[in-house]
Amino acid sequence: GGPLEGQNIYVSFAQEKFFVRGYAPKEEPKEEAKKGKKKKGKKKAAEEPKEEKKAKKLPSKGKLFVLNSAGDTIRTISVTKIKKGEINSAVWSLDRKNPYPTVGTARRNPNRNREQSAGSALPGEYTLVMEYNGETQSKKMTVHLDPRMEMSMSELRANEAFEDEILQMNQAWSKVTERMRTADGIIKKVEARIKDADKDEVKDLKKMLKDMKEKFIEVRKITIGLPRDPSIQGIFRSFTPNAGTWIGQARRYNGSRMGTPGETERQLKANAEKMMATALNAVNDFFENEWTTFVEKYEKTNLNFFKDFSDPLKN
Repeated sequence: GGPLEGQNIYVSFAQEKFFVRGYAPKEEPKEEAKKGKKKKGKKKAAEEPKEEKKAKKLPSKGKLFVLNSAGDTIRTISVTKIKKGEINSAVWSLDRKNPYPTVGTARRNPNRNREQSAGSALPGEYTLVMEYNGETQSKKMTVHLDPRMEMSMSELRANEAFEDEILQMNQAWSKVTERMRTADGIIKKVEARIKDADKDEVKDLKKMLKDMKEKFIEVRKITIGLPRDPSIQGIFRSFTPNAGTWIGQARRYNGSRMGTPGETERQLKANAEKMMATALNAVNDFFENEWTTFVEKYEKTNLNFFKDFSDPLKN
């Protein structure tokens, strides 16, 4: 068919429908019987039964690629539960991929191991390319700005540029929080191992761990926050502002404005930059000093749980 057109005033996505035909194996042409009389004395060769060709199992997944007018892929969407003999659909939310994806989210939540979104795509010409079972089909598509909104392309581009700055900061912040969460997991493993070790062997390590954790908690407070107190019952929300808080607010305000970012958005970004600088100094200082000393002490501590059983037992 032709290019996709329409006025999606009440929805914020584009839906491409496609039909998957079933696979039918090609029949081999039958050999024509030779004309003429059969020669005497020759028996007709027994025909061997032919194996029936099984229908090819079609995949249930495909991909939808969104290309801008320059030919760059701005979004890759996984299409699942594709069924043959039925009309299937692939949905694009009129967004673009995150040019600065955050780290650590896939490890904590395997379901998020996919391309991250970064807000709305700019109005313009796009090509949707559906890839399935080794074949591709493409459609042209035009994204229009809501006609009820009076906004120039320069304003929309300024908004996107500001969002990219925020996304870049968010990526840097995710590396900070990921390092702190990894360190927190290591500390818990060391604590569990110390409980079963010889008390005299781990006495110095235990004291150093206690001192190190006091500093770690200070840094944790301004990065990933403190753990919830298990003694507190019911709905509880601990709000300790950090750089991530201001980054999130700056992105939300900029997304709701859509146009050129104003003083509010820029002030939120400035707050994020200030808190991130403070957090980075604290994190780097902790890992260069307390953490390094702790690791050196841990490596020198005998945490071997094995006993010598080489002597045979006697009656």
